[in-house]
Amino acid sequence: MENGKQSNASTNSKMARLFWGRMLEIERSERIAALVFTVVAIGSLSFCQLAFFPIGEINGDPIYVVLTIAPLLMGAIMFGPLAAALLGLYSGAVVFAHASLFPLDFYELYYFTNPITTFVVFTCLGALAGCAFHLISKRQFAPGARAALTCLVCLALSFAMSMAHAVIVVAGFGGLEHLAVTSQYLYLSQAGIAVQVLVDALAASVLCIAADTVARRIVQDHN
Repeated sequence: MENGKQSNASTNSKMARLFWGRMLEIERSERIAALVFTVVAIGSLSFCQLAFFPIGEINGDPIYVVLTIAPLLMGAIMFGPLAAALLGLYSGAVVFAHASLFPLDFYELYYFTNPITTFVVFTCLGALAGCAFHLISKRQFAPGARAALTCLVCLALSFAMSMAHAVIVVAGFGGLEHLAVTSQYLYLSQAGIAVQVLVDALAASVLCIAADTVARRIVQDHN
């Protein structure tokens, strides 16, 4: 009986660590407040359209910046992989709901009313970010090395998200042989994707480095 209780306690502790990550070291009320702040940030940026805006044109094609991954990655670096995956699912649901109910343009209506490009992609993105940041946080890197690794993770995930959306959209049009038609119909260009990847990664990196610094300071103060 006692061994069973110890096993259950160990399992619960592991699940709590996977969910809360480093935030498990602080007071419950404080980590709940941090989680609520992250949820509100994701919701406000995604549903209020604060994260979707054009920044210019390249060869006549409008370049959109989609910053919905920035608050998601910020949450992933503060909490554990399980919470990050759930935040990704929530983020995808918010994006899907806005695109379905209040689309501002054809770009949003076409890209984000597909459950795969919202629920699936955002959940996978959150889970991957949570695992990557969890591994980084468990090792004692120098501040500069930790910041560089954080930027690399943000760049890789921003690229992965953009590529996933592009592949799904091109596949929906019938494959690579229709790439030219897809580009003309949805203003989807290689240059536009590259710019979006870099800008999204930069914004996510800034937020994640700031969140990592704040989280480390909070945990140190409580220890």
